[in-house]
Amino acid sequence: MKKILYILVLGGLMSCQKEKETVLKEDIQFLKIKNGLIESSYYENVESIKPIDGFIPNDSTAIRIAETILYKVYGENNIVKQRPYNIALKQDSIWCIQGNLPEGWEGGVFYIELNKNNGKVEKMFHDK
Repeated sequence: MKKILYILVLGGLMSCQKEKETVLKEDIQFLKIKNGLIESSYYENVESIKPIDGFIPNDSTAIRIAETILYKVYGENNIVKQRPYNIALKQDSIWCIQGNLPEGWEGGVFYIELNKNNGKVEKMFHDK
């Protein structure tokens, strides 16, 4: 009697394991990669993380991000010459970063605003 009970329990566990394997195979099909990305439908119901301090939590991070963007648009040499930058946090959510020219130099400087909470570039220009 114990043997029969043992076989039934073992058989039940094995069928559960097979069912679990089937689900995993279906999940893998669902995550089928197209063009190097997981299908976007996978992310429809996934809530985005929102860091407590925002995506750009401090001035040093803001400067690194700004430089990456500004180098690409205006050239690294041009931006580096404008150090040290002026930086301020406006309304507790917008990093404002502006270039600086040495006294007596003529020309314009860059200005960029980065949203601390979502990382978006709110404004960017270079005056003359």
